[in-house]
Amino acid sequence: MKKMLIGFDASPISGNKTGVEYYALRLYSALKHEVEPFGNIIAFSNAPIREIPEAVILKSSLPLFLWRQIILPRELKRRKITSLHSPVTAIPIFASCPLIATVHDVSYRIANQSVSFKEKEIQLLNAFLTMHHATYIIAVSETTASRLKSFYPQQSSKIRTVLSGALANFRESSLISSSAVAKPYLLQLGRIDFRKNPLMTLEAFRISEIYKTHTLVFAGAAGNASGELADYLEKHPELAGRVILTGYLQEDVIPSLLANASALLYPSVDEGFGHPPLEALAAGTLPIVSNIPVFHELLDNGAVFVDNANSLANALRSLAEKRIPVQELVSIGKSKLELLQWSDTARKIIKLHSECLKNECEC
Repeated sequence: MKKMLIGFDASPISGNKTGVEYYALRLYSALKHEVEPFGNIIAFSNAPIREIPEAVILKSSLPLFLWRQIILPRELKRRKITSLHSPVTAIPIFASCPLIATVHDVSYRIANQSVSFKEKEIQLLNAFLTMHHATYIIAVSETTASRLKSFYPQQSSKIRTVLSGALANFRESSLISSSAVAKPYLLQLGRIDFRKNPLMTLEAFRISEIYKTHTLVFAGAAGNASGELADYLEKHPELAGRVILTGYLQEDVIPSLLANASALLYPSVDEGFGHPPLEALAAGTLPIVSNIPVFHELLDNGAVFVDNANSLANALRSLAEKRIPVQELVSIGKSKLELLQWSDTARKIIKLHSECLKNECEC
């Protein structure tokens, strides 16, 4: 049988990385390792990627969308790529080979405040094109797959659930190293966006009065909720000096920041997967998360679930008073974490590319 030559759209990996970008990077590494007996994989990008020096760089002055639709398909055809893998919800619809795309979440259809009108329209367009032109659609959780099938029932046969591997890749030494933030502190990890519910976190931090003993650290880039967060802090002077905004952080400082936190607070309005709670468990730290389907799917009972600011405040009081069995919950969560291996994710995806190859389609 003809060997696979998988193309990988690595363009999302360039620049600052958060969950989706790290997913793409980890996935490429796992695919590269697992594909060897069956063929090969080539990464393509419109800009250099430090972590993937072997990537083929297709330089162009075109915007990314047009680069993907015009420049990338030509190179796929020239190199006789047998199928293309996209780690995001965006594909070159004019490519002549099978296309496998990834959907991480559909929050833009559910959490209306999470994106601007323009961003929502762009995401809806990308989703429409992807759902109609891709050979297979990978959903990174059962929750995301179920939602996709409800939104795109006619495309249900294309949708496959392939759980993401866990982003946590913590060495023992990185967990032992001390954090730059003085303990005790609570941590919220991720961009300061409405979808991540930072205002609910602040409200619970204040009404629980845990700010008298702990600081609250927001570790992530500024986002669409930054202005409202600043306004809240201005209205509540009692929180002065008790809230730290770190801005964007490189990956290598995250393990110690998580390991030394009293808890990770992650009360998202909606998620398609949600890596930070899993990273917290890997670091031995309790995640306190919103009561949404995907967290029950991924964490089982290895977390504290909250519905609103009052229930989060109650959880924080219980944490401060040592009424939460932290180690027991973390142990339960870690058992789920061990099931999310990148090698398993890569093998399942390679199997889909193998099915594409059976159709003898070639760019």
